[in-house]
Amino acid sequence: MRQPEGMTLTEIAKSNGMPKGSISPIIHTLAGYKFLRFDELSGRYSIGIRCYEIGNEYIAQMNVSDEIREITKKIVAKCNETSHFAVLDGSDVVYLMKQDSSEAIRMVSSIGKRIPAYSTAIGKALLSGYTNEKIAALYPGGLQKITDKTITDPEVLYTQLKEIRDTKVAYETEESSLNITCIAVPVEKNGEVVAALSVSIPLFRAMEDKKKQIKEVLFEAKGEIEALIKTLPFNI
Repeated sequence: MRQPEGMTLTEIAKSNGMPKGSISPIIHTLAGYKFLRFDELSGRYSIGIRCYEIGNEYIAQMNVSDEIREITKKIVAKCNETSHFAVLDGSDVVYLMKQDSSEAIRMVSSIGKRIPAYSTAIGKALLSGYTNEKIAALYPGGLQKITDKTITDPEVLYTQLKEIRDTKVAYETEESSLNITCIAVPVEKNGEVVAALSVSIPLFRAMEDKKKQIKEVLFEAKGEIEALIKTLPFNI
């Protein structure tokens, strides 16, 4: 219900079906954080400036998502292999964006899919932002096999992550999907890993010149996204 002139505390309580005494501290708190504005002359509350700020941040964030999606499309246009953009949720990778290759044989995956981060290149890129202690805490039951090629020795994983921190590129072959190899790069903001990009390739197409091209394409896309989110909120 829109109220351009605002509402009194009594009107707010009545419209929400709550006792005035119960809603009063909530309203005062919201006003204190500038989510509501209180006009002392009229005794009315209206939307505060913080709501507008959050709204603008949300719009900017949605624009960022659209631009990142376009960047992942460019990755596929350049190398014609499946590209993913993902974040870490707990101990799992969650794919937020996916652009398919036009090749008949390609990686099978889906947006929203979750998979243990240690078993994927994109997950390793994300884990490279964590200490070994934090990674151990993420997997108290140890590293479980996804395929016969999955690395289950934490020390091997830690060695790989150290290399990823140095080189800013992660690799994985058949650790999460048979007959698929993957290259990934972390996406950073203010020195913190916030997301990752990857390209997945069927092994029979993973020639050295192809992998070199993909690595270059990923680094270019990484730079574009990092420049994009440098001064904007990133909570996709």
